[in-house]
Amino acid sequence: MNWSTHSAEFINACLPRNPEERIGATRGIIELKSHAWFAGFRWDLLASKQLQSPIVPDTRLDNFDAAHVNNPEWKDAELVKEVEQQLRQDSVQRLFESYYYNKYEVK
Repeated sequence: MNWSTHSAEFINACLPRNPEERIGATRGIIELKSHAWFAGFRWDLLASKQLQSPIVPDTRLDNFDAAHVNNPEWKDAELVKEVEQQLRQDSVQRLFESYYYNKYEVK
């Protein structure tokens, strides 16, 4: 998969542990929607539910099921299985315990 600079910037802006440092924390949804990665995106079609999804996942499958990435061009199917096992480890899941957002929480 080729990541554009804009997509990488957006993803990195979503990841800070402190929710106040994440994209959207200062200007809300406008900050997210105006990011360069979404240039030309039809937000009006999304809001009116007229936008076709490019991917329709099989909801009968687990989130980590390799069938979600069943792409003939995918070269690392074994790596996906390995990473899947690693992600399920409690030690890895604990790394994400502080990643949350609760708009009702008062600090």
